[in-house]
Amino acid sequence: MTDSSTNATQNQAALDIMAQLNDPAWVKAAAKLEEEAGCDISAGPALGSALGKMLADPEGFHQHQRLRTLVLRELQLLLSECDLGIGLPPALAAGKKILTERLQAPSADIQAKLLAIVAEDLSTPEDVTLTKEEKETLRLIIQAVLQTEDWETISGAAVRALQHNFRARFDLPQSA
Repeated sequence: MTDSSTNATQNQAALDIMAQLNDPAWVKAAAKLEEEAGCDISAGPALGSALGKMLADPEGFHQHQRLRTLVLRELQLLLSECDLGIGLPPALAAGKKILTERLQAPSADIQAKLLAIVAEDLSTPEDVTLTKEEKETLRLIIQAVLQTEDWETISGAAVRALQHNFRARFDLPQSA
């Protein structure tokens, strides 16, 4: 199965779920099943506190999730180009956490650019990637949103992983 057919299948499944959530008869039947079982069945994604947001605006939630995926994928590509080796996973984890926090309340300019990118992405077929200009815009947004101390934290995570690996490789004492 190709990536595009897998994505198409997953998107169709998500649309089917959203359609079910908008069907009052299905919601009543699901609630009845949970009541009969005497517990929360919790079949499906673990949305936690995001469930209310998804139910209130499934299309907006999908757009938010898609935008998040696009931004974090571009962050990963940006960091991958830095040849961090074994330091990439911790640098990426730190970067994702910080970038997600920083984008909670973006400036109006950044918000407009991000919304334009996700709108364009959602209007194109699944197998069509972002244009070179859109990718460059995402990179510029990431570089603008992350501050100097954020980049220091991200690079520090990579350095610590490299140091840990180096010490383990040569049986040197691990530092705190």
